[in-house]
Amino acid sequence: MHIVDQRQRWDLAEDLKPDEFAAVFNRFSSTPWMVLNSQRFDGRRLNADANFLIEISCVTSVLQRNIPALIQTAGVQHLVFGTGMPFKVPEPAVLKLECLETSEAVKRCIA
Repeated sequence: MHIVDQRQRWDLAEDLKPDEFAAVFNRFSSTPWMVLNSQRFDGRRLNADANFLIEISCVTSVLQRNIPALIQTAGVQHLVFGTGMPFKVPEPAVLKLECLETSEAVKRCIA
């Protein structure tokens, strides 16, 4: 299965909804998955043994507190840090990680 941000496509395909992700991840829990530029996705609908990573470069950490919520629902072991390079500048993603209200150990785990 290949999922592409529809803003990069000229077809009329719709983005998958979080429930659709959860159904696929739970059905194929041993398959490794990575959600890029994740927004509106969390781990609360997933089996504990689901093999997934959530890349958090586009997720807000300060105002909407999405990253702390992801840490609670998905677990820090499922979060990965990204910058969106080469199409984006890395500074906003680095700043999000620096401003994240959590322990230095959690920040190092994500980084």
